[in-house]
Amino acid sequence: MLLAAAVPAFAGDTRNVFVGSPGVPEPGVDGRLVFTPVSAGQQTKTDVLIENNSPSVMNKTTLTIGTFPAPSLPNGVTIDGKFGDDHGACSIAGDKRSATCNFGTVRSLDDREVSFIFGIANGGSTEIKLAVKVKETVNDNGANVDTFFASSILAVGATTCDSIATFVPPGQAKPVTTAVGSGTDCIPQVTTLNIPNLPEGASVEVSEVADTSCPASGKSCFGAKSVANVNDGDDVDLVWTITWLNSTIGTPLNANKLGVVHVDDENVPTLIPNTNAGRCGNSPTKTDCIVSVTVGETTTTIVFKTPHNGYVKGWK
Repeated sequence: MLLAAAVPAFAGDTRNVFVGSPGVPEPGVDGRLVFTPVSAGQQTKTDVLIENNSPSVMNKTTLTIGTFPAPSLPNGVTIDGKFGDDHGACSIAGDKRSATCNFGTVRSLDDREVSFIFGIANGGSTEIKLAVKVKETVNDNGANVDTFFASSILAVGATTCDSIATFVPPGQAKPVTTAVGSGTDCIPQVTTLNIPNLPEGASVEVSEVADTSCPASGKSCFGAKSVANVNDGDDVDLVWTITWLNSTIGTPLNANKLGVVHVDDENVPTLIPNTNAGRCGNSPTKTDCIVSVTVGETTTTIVFKTPHNGYVKGWK
């Protein structure tokens, strides 16, 4: 989803400044922003770190997005939110097309951190670039460079009937569903993840992948793989809702004999049956369990909980 375009922050004789997204291990790649996967019409997030690795103090340190000395944002890109340790120093314009952070004095070996959420309306490639200036005026012709840049080129995918990638902001619990997309060759299946309120938010990818395998030993599987990737595979309690056409399941269609098999990122399958032992009941903390099974005239919907990412198939 992401093609990084590093723009080095060339330091002067005495100024050594890192601007970019922190990496693993620290400090990341100077001049590079890393965005969470995103599809058109959805949101993405980037973490920004500014480190003063110089022996001197940086005064009037300012970060800008969409306004000088940073370039304007591409059409269809908005700044939808901010959070993180130092987000209180930042303001977003009313039209969401620019942001400014006034960090003031940043002493030697000190840093500032902030995360931004962007709305991305259009598919294709788009570049987002920010600037950090460390003096009231911009003069990069002297002994020390005063302006530093970081950027990235996002490869934005389409939000289709079988895939969606987005970022859920901190403090929000919301569903992410493949039902919002469209296409002519849709898999007849809808997958929804109810993302819980997470303190750092959640990068979410949901997709359906055509597949005829059956990880449920001794069972007959149906449907495509419903795949979840939340925060790059972190353990997180998820509530899934999957709807299949009854014609996909086949007969006999007995709710008590339906279930799902959840395969985690370590490729370990767990069978979740619609039995007394397999139901969640009134327990708010129980996982690998069925919340409900609803068999309608044309579709069947199973709601269930898991403690991990991975993929799911139905079985009978």
